[in-house]
Amino acid sequence: MRDLRSVRIALFAVLALVTALFTWNRIAAARARSRVVDRPPTSSAVIGHYAAVLDTLDASLAALATALQRPDDGGATARDAFRRARRAYKRAEMYVDYYAPWAARELNGPPLPRTEDEDPDTPIPPMGFQMVEAELFPELAADGGTAARGYVRAMRAEVATLRGVGTDTLPGDAYVFDAMRQEIARVTTLGLAGFDVSETGDQLAEAAAALEGVRATAALYDASGAATARLDAAIARLRTGSDFDDFDRVDFIARFATPAARAVTALQRASGVAAPSKPRAWSARAASIWEENAFDPSFFMPPDAPPATRAMIELGRDIFSDAALSPAGRSCASCHLPPAFVDGRPKARLLGAHQEIGAAPARNTPALANAGLQPSVFYDSRVRFLEDQVTDVLGSSGEMGSSLEIALRQLRARPAYAAKFARATGRADSLVSANVVRYAVAAYVRSLMSLDSRFDRAVRGDANALTPEERHGFDVFMGKAKCGTCHFAPLFNGATPPTLTEAEPEVIGVPVDRARRSRVDPDPGRFAVRGIAQHRFAFKTPTLRNIALTAPYMHNGVFTTLEQVVDFYDGGGGAGRGIDLPNQTLPTDSLRLTKEEKRAVVAFMKALTDTSYLRR
Repeated sequence: MRDLRSVRIALFAVLALVTALFTWNRIAAARARSRVVDRPPTSSAVIGHYAAVLDTLDASLAALATALQRPDDGGATARDAFRRARRAYKRAEMYVDYYAPWAARELNGPPLPRTEDEDPDTPIPPMGFQMVEAELFPELAADGGTAARGYVRAMRAEVATLRGVGTDTLPGDAYVFDAMRQEIARVTTLGLAGFDVSETGDQLAEAAAALEGVRATAALYDASGAATARLDAAIARLRTGSDFDDFDRVDFIARFATPAARAVTALQRASGVAAPSKPRAWSARAASIWEENAFDPSFFMPPDAPPATRAMIELGRDIFSDAALSPAGRSCASCHLPPAFVDGRPKARLLGAHQEIGAAPARNTPALANAGLQPSVFYDSRVRFLEDQVTDVLGSSGEMGSSLEIALRQLRARPAYAAKFARATGRADSLVSANVVRYAVAAYVRSLMSLDSRFDRAVRGDANALTPEERHGFDVFMGKAKCGTCHFAPLFNGATPPTLTEAEPEVIGVPVDRARRSRVDPDPGRFAVRGIAQHRFAFKTPTLRNIALTAPYMHNGVFTTLEQVVDFYDGGGGAGRGIDLPNQTLPTDSLRLTKEEKRAVVAFMKALTDTSYLRR
């Protein structure tokens, strides 16, 4: 094992070096294009600070390893050492997660096996703080800490790799500010949901430690003290929070976190530091991930897609509703009906003999609001881009029974489309490619942005936008109910913030009916795409935006009300219905929500309604 770990560390070092070289090449190219000067960290202060926080993290892990050698006190000493170690990690998190996400996954990743494309049949066992936490809390594991000691040894090896290669690869001030910006977002999305804390009850203390890491870095630039003052206020608010479940998250985001994020952005501008040129889902134009127009759907476009101009979007809207797309007389709008672009059926009505589960399973028609803000599409995440979804649906014998070529031929037979294609492409109609159909429909779907609900207005400072029950519902959603650990704010889908580039499929044990004792729905989900055993019955986490308009729910439409959905989760998912699923990722124990808490969660979800895209 030790030899394997040495090889692994060496490979990580090589990977980090290659990544650094690649990053520097991209930065150099961006500078040449934009002529933006990206200063190195002033007097190497940031590099020195990063090295110091890594040293502190390693020392705290060493102290934890020593404490784990003393199981005679029931693990009390080790639990104290664990808390100090994870807060040390949180103060380093903005650097580690930004510059070395592979190390962040090993140090503090989810306590679930993961698979990689190179060897999908051999899951990689989890390690890191979350695994150690499970060994220590609420009491020391029966093995006396043996497993925890192994995890800590592996974690120290990861930190050693970071110390060896990380301090020489920080590429400049622009990226340091970007890392600060992302950490504030991480605190307000994952931190306020307790995403990586299960047993200690330290969610608010660890969120405060993460912001302390941002503050310490901001102080290296902040001569006026304006940004550090805002961060101090946010840290103090977290430290005075007495109960994680009832912590007023709307107030914290609106009055503390967002002003702190804006102050860091102002400090960046005052320091003459340009934003990084690399594209991202959360636009560099928005200081906070909660801002209006914070997201850039073009990040999720394929490289060959043309710009989503107004003419292209309007062409896509027309094609979307045109029955000429399919020889069967179907259009996209046949199933995706306004205002939420669903059909209200438990499962979509497929063509011919495709009504039953088979090679092309019938599934609930997904809503399209914010469909352009996700790293994969379809319930089974089988394609990356909306453009590929258009191609897939057109070519499906059960859905449209058509193709891009057939659709283009049918549309071009209509004289009105000649001018529309010309405006959208800038080319004569005879030169229009069939790909324009997929580009145009995808551009239209990406325009269906739903980010101005009453909830959004509340976190942007409108104190009267939500009722007290709805505000409480958000706190229950993010706290006791743990909904926010899969439906990530602010998009409330499965794309993990702040980068939104990953979305793990979840196994929740959706039943075939609503009986108290049921069996799992036979649709294999993600398993049918890659054949990975742990993905059997796994599905993408859908958005909760406009959820009040999209009944029935789940991929098979088994639940007709939001109250039924909340009851299902409160009861432990499929396990609560007597379904034996060893790979269920949803916790199997009851959440023990009260009737009042359930009503509040439903009220909050209804406050996510926004159909303003219909007026654009």
